[in-house]
Parts: sequence; C-alpha cells; structure tokens
Amino acid sequence: HCAGAFFSGVALCVVRGGALTPARKACVEQVLRRQGGRVVEAVAAATHVLLDARRSPLDVRELAAVLAERPRDAWPAVHTEDWVSRCSQRRERADDMNVHPLMPLPGGGDGGDGSDGGDGGDGGDGGSDG
Repeated sequence: HCAGAFFSGVALCVVRGGALTPARKACVEQVLRRQGGRVVEAVAAATHVLLDARRSPLDVRELAAVLAERPRDAWPAVHTEDWVSRCSQRRERADDMNVHPLMPLPGGGDGGDGSDGGDGGDGGDGGSDG
C-alpha cells in the first residue's frame, strides 16, 4: 500500500528548460505518477504547471496564452521545479509551497501597492528583432 496518493487530482505539465532538464522532467513525472497524479503535455489541460524558477511564466508562449485567456481563478497553479520533490518528502501536497516567484498572484495581487504603475520601460530591446 502506497503512502497515500497525495497528487491525486493533479494534472501536471512540466515545462522543459533551465533546471528542468529532460532527465529531471522524467524523474519528476515518475514521482508524480507514483503518487496518483497525471502528467499532461498541454498547459491548457493542466491543473498545475512546473517551471524553472528563473523563467518567467510569460516567456512560455503556451502558458502566457492560458493566463491571458482565463480568469485568474481558472489559472493552473504554477510551481518551481522543486515542488514535486518537496511534497514527496513531506508526504503531502502543499499548494502553497514552491509557488513560482514570478507568477502574478491571484486575488491579493491587486492590493494597490503602486506596482501597477508600470516599470518605466525596459530601455528598448537593442534591435534584437532581427
């Protein structure tokens, strides 16, 4: 008897890149499946998305599209690469752990902290449109 399928109900899309090498991706997916989760290839089908902590969710075209077209409460949860292993160590699914630092937070993110005033531009892109 396994120690509880704590990823039951999770449909995880692992976005390859950065810390999520093909080998790491395969390992994460194996752990997830063992604990009752499903692995999906499409972000649109995922309840949870795993993304390297240094990559912006908006840099992943498929993920950015899902975030743009859905209301915030219908977004998948985006976690960093360590989420599955951390949950596995703790033998529980903790949706508040390893939340992706670059994700705009649902709900509370609009608390009028002035951060919506723009970032002063990015100084141009140096003509990299080539």
